[in-house]
Amino acid sequence: MVAKANLLGMRFGEMLVIGEAPSDKHGKSHWLCRCSCGVEKVVAGSALLQGLTASCGARAHRADSARHGHARAGRMTPEYKSWSAMIQRSTNPNNPDFHRYGGRGIGVCDRWRSFGSFLADMGLKPTRRHTIERQDNSRGYEPGNCRWATRREQVLNRAYTKMTDRIAANIRASKRSIASLAEEYGVSRSTISAIRSGRNWKDLN
Repeated sequence: MVAKANLLGMRFGEMLVIGEAPSDKHGKSHWLCRCSCGVEKVVAGSALLQGLTASCGARAHRADSARHGHARAGRMTPEYKSWSAMIQRSTNPNNPDFHRYGGRGIGVCDRWRSFGSFLADMGLKPTRRHTIERQDNSRGYEPGNCRWATRREQVLNRAYTKMTDRIAANIRASKRSIASLAEEYGVSRSTISAIRSGRNWKDLN
């Protein structure tokens, strides 16, 4: 087993390593870093060692947001506020919600570290009541897994996911034939076979 490199106290570009952070779900080391601008964020050790992360990106984010007119003179749009909150709870260990997101491996894809790219993919909020919903809670914030949804829509989606997960579990536990199960649930035999092979019900409908 290769010993984990101790990066404490080392500087990588504008980032100073000030503490060790929990490893991700794959066991890869992460470190708490402080940028020269004062922002703190958790960074993968491999990203530091390979030179992939040399700053917190805050200056670039501010410039990017200014170009789009969503964060001028302290007046942030609802879309920018949602994006900023997403970044904070996924990367900042001082954020009160970090343990539910970044602390358990829920991150933001590289493309969405840029507000402009996030806005291009998500578009404007339909209403101010809409917030970011991850449709698959085991995945992070990335294109194809997120949408704008109201709180009610999110609650209904979670209830639907629990229901469909229960159906899939029942199918896998059943000793009945594929043909019999397909007739009961009104789906094709290939769908029943896929579920028994480990696919999720909601991904097949």
